[in-house]
Parts: sequence; C-alpha cells; structure tokens
Amino acid sequence: MRRALIFAALLPTPVLADDFYTSAPVASVVLYPQGAVQTHKITLDLPAGEHRIFLPMITSETQFGLPTIKLGSGDAVLGALSYLPDSSIDPKTLFTPAQRTAFDKVEAAKNAIKAHGETLTAVQDDIAALQGQLDFVTSISAPSDAASVEDLTAMLGLVGNQSKDIRAQISAKTRALTDEAERRAELDADLTNAQRTFDRLSVPKDNPDLLSIPVRLETAQTVTILIDSKSYGGGWVPIYDVHLNEGDSPSLTIGRNFAIDLPREAVWNDVDLTLSTLRPSEQVEPSTPQANHASIHKPALATRKVQATSEMMDMAAAPMAEPALMEVQDSRGMEVDTGGIAVSYHYSQKVTALAGDAQILELDSRTLPVTTEIYAIPRRDETAFLVAQLENTTPEPFLGGAATIFRGETLIGEVQMPFLAAGDNITLPFGPIEGIRLEHIVADNETGDRGIISTTNTREQDTSFRVTNLTGEAQKIRAFYPLTYSEQEDLEVEVTATPRPDEVNHDDKRGLSVWDLDVAPGTTKEVTINTSLSWPEGYQLNWQPW
Repeated sequence: MRRALIFAALLPTPVLADDFYTSAPVASVVLYPQGAVQTHKITLDLPAGEHRIFLPMITSETQFGLPTIKLGSGDAVLGALSYLPDSSIDPKTLFTPAQRTAFDKVEAAKNAIKAHGETLTAVQDDIAALQGQLDFVTSISAPSDAASVEDLTAMLGLVGNQSKDIRAQISAKTRALTDEAERRAELDADLTNAQRTFDRLSVPKDNPDLLSIPVRLETAQTVTILIDSKSYGGGWVPIYDVHLNEGDSPSLTIGRNFAIDLPREAVWNDVDLTLSTLRPSEQVEPSTPQANHASIHKPALATRKVQATSEMMDMAAAPMAEPALMEVQDSRGMEVDTGGIAVSYHYSQKVTALAGDAQILELDSRTLPVTTEIYAIPRRDETAFLVAQLENTTPEPFLGGAATIFRGETLIGEVQMPFLAAGDNITLPFGPIEGIRLEHIVADNETGDRGIISTTNTREQDTSFRVTNLTGEAQKIRAFYPLTYSEQEDLEVEVTATPRPDEVNHDDKRGLSVWDLDVAPGTTKEVTINTSLSWPEGYQLNWQPW
C-alpha cells in the first residue's frame, strides 16, 4: 500500500485550472464596401496547466455567429469558444488600455470637481467669518464715560482701520469666489468631455456578457490568441480630388482618398487596415439556371354577364389581341460591377478611430498625361464644355467613386468617376467655357420660315446650330448632333447636312454625328440640317426635331 501511494505521488498531476480576465483590442481590420472582419488580439503570460480566458463579447460582432479563434503564437491547445451571458465580473477587469485611460480621466475629473467644491466651501466660510467680524467691529460705539477727545479719536481710528482691512479681505475673497465659480464651469466641461470619450469606447457594462476560451499548456509561456469577428456594419468608398493641369502638355493629378465608416461599437487604436473591394455580404455563388419554356395557345373570349357602366361594356366587347410567342426568362439575382476583379489596399499607417467618426484617409496621388478637348452639344446646351481624355497607364485600376474636379486650383464641381481598369480610357468633364456660345434653331413656318412642310404621310424639317467663339482665342471644337434615322423599312428618312459631319455613328451610337470646327475669335460657325421623312398611309409619325 505504501509503495502504491509513493508511486501515485510520482505520477504527473494536472495543474489546477486558473481563470484569466482580459480585454481583446482590435489589432487589424479588413474593411469591405459593406461589412468588415475585425481581428482582436490577446497576449497573456500563462502558467502550465488548463485555464480559461474570459473576454468581453461585443454584440454587434456576432451577426454571423460567434467569432473564430486561432493561435497566433505559443505552444498551446485551444478549446471551443463559448458564450457566458450576464456574468458577475467587475467590468473594469476587462478594460482595454484605452478604456482604462479614459476611465481614469473621468475619475480625475470627478475628483477635481469634488476638490473644487471643498475649496469653494472654504472660501464661502471665510467670507461669512469676515462678515461677522465686520458686523462686530462696526457695532462698537463710544462709551458714555469716554475720558477725553483723544481717547475717542483713537477708538474711532481703530474701528475705521479694522473695518477697512476686513472689507478688503471680503472683497478679495469675493473675487476668488467668482473665479472659482468660473473654474467650476470648466471642470464640468472637462467631466462631460471625459465621460463622452469613455462612453464611446464600447466599455463593458455591468454584468457583462463574456466569451470563454479554454486553453491547455504543457509549460509556462507567452500565448497570443487571435479572434476574428465579422459584421455587416462599416464600409468604405473611394473619393478623388482631380486637378487638371493645363498648358502645352496637359496632365491630371488624381489624389486618391478613402472615406471609411467603422462598424457599430468599433474601437480602433493603432490598427492595421486593409481595404478590399470584395463583397462577402452579397451574392457569392452563381444563380441556379431555370428551364426556359415557350408555348403558344389560341385566344379564348370569356363569356360573362356584364353589369357595369357603358365604358366597361365597350371594353368587354373589344376583340382580344392574339398573344405573341413569349419566352420567359428567369430574372432573379443582381450583378454588382467591381470591374471584374478584386482589389485590396493595405493602408501604410496605423489607424485610430471610433464608431461614428467621419474618417477620410489619404492613399496617394498619380499624375497622368491627358488630351483636352472642347465638346459642344448645341441641341441641349448653351455653352461648350472642356473635357479631358484620360488613359489609365498605371498597373492598377481606379475604382468608381465621387470626384471633386479642379482646373488648376479652381473648384469646378462634383462628378461621379467611373471604374477605370488598367489600360482603359475615360472622358472626364471640367466645366463650361462661357465664351463659347451655342444656338439651336428649329425653323417654324408660322413665323414665315421655310420650316415644317407636312402632309398626311410626309414631313420636311429645317434645323441648324451655331457655335460662336467669344474667348479671344482660336478654338477647336467638337460639335455633337444626333441626325435622324429610322429602323423601320416603311419609314424613309433623308438627311442633308451642310457642311457634312466629320464622323457619323460616333461611339457606335446610331445617327450621332460629329463636326470638328475651327472657330476663330469673334466668329460663328453654322451647320444646317434638312430632314425629310415619308411613311405609308395609316401610320402616325413619332419624332421630335427639337
């Protein structure tokens, strides 16, 4: 028996389990256009044995279920993560360093107000005591058996000097009381600001909900645990500042910025931030293809007794149109265009922010050569506009987003910059040129012009547009105008433009024509267009020349 006990004592025994309470600040974040993955990091010095690590649970980070855990460093075995609601733990044991600092500032502000109150009370007591002394001194009167005039004079001088001295002390104390009252307002503001900062740090509340991580170690060591939580909240959008640098070699300087929105309750203190264009909260698998069934049938007129107004009777008597063959296609699902590729940006600096903050991060700026042109749309506009043709010669895309455009340092306005893949081209606007005036004239035969000539199945219309250069410099202007066309064999269209356009069907848009006009300063260029249409009897024309 003795040998058995000795042998049992020599066997390795498990170390009793310990509980460790800690905060889990965010160390890194992957932010998507909608949603985020936040990685919390715990580093603890743990003894050998089986333990439990408790950390506060943030409700907004459990929309996809409990977070996932993994070992960052150390030689430990992690158990399954579990949830413990309404614990009795003092929430201060779970504070992060930032929360602890904010809490200390709140307590310091409260203590300052308490100390100030004591100071204020002391000053008020001093004033009351001095007022009592003053009342006593001023109540002294000469005795009826005063010895001499000199004695009376000496007594009056003493009373006067004492009164003057006390009043001076009361005045000084009163000024000090006023100063202390102003100081109290400053202390109250300090407490309000400290409390607001503390409240925004998602501090664990009383009886906090906890997450528990079991961990087993063979030897004492430092262990790092990473906790990944997903949330729908938060996101980012690109924002651009686009400056057009004019001159002999025009260029665009494109400043790339990102506006970020933190997930609810998020507290970031020097986190590592990555921005991704992936959208994990949206469709990630292809739609299920459905059968595409076509059928025909003969129309059948339903018989019914009609007891309604005459209008309803007329409708019921009208013949039913024979249905055309119909192919029904499945239209479920929606495609989100991110240019066909996923892009991620790792921000080079650590980010500190709180949920609700408006944060704009500066990424970089790129300067690219451009070709500037002047566009005129006389059918719609009264002035011409400056545009810049840009080719993305960088190896990465420019994401679609809001852009503030400038000519030099002059603000022009806001536009939406489209997605621009590497090697692709876009045209960006840079505001009106007020010195280039446009006119669009549609002739009207009611005023005596040759204008509209129309019969029951023909119509002839004269239109024209003018471009006037008032800038004082010669200008090359591209004027765009849609010439009438028809896709119906029975509708015949004949268009005569003078001068003829330099380009037709621009950008594969049917009928869109372009005139390249060289307009000297103080002169006007005019283009006249005659449009003739004819169609069979029994049809009605649908066309607008203006």
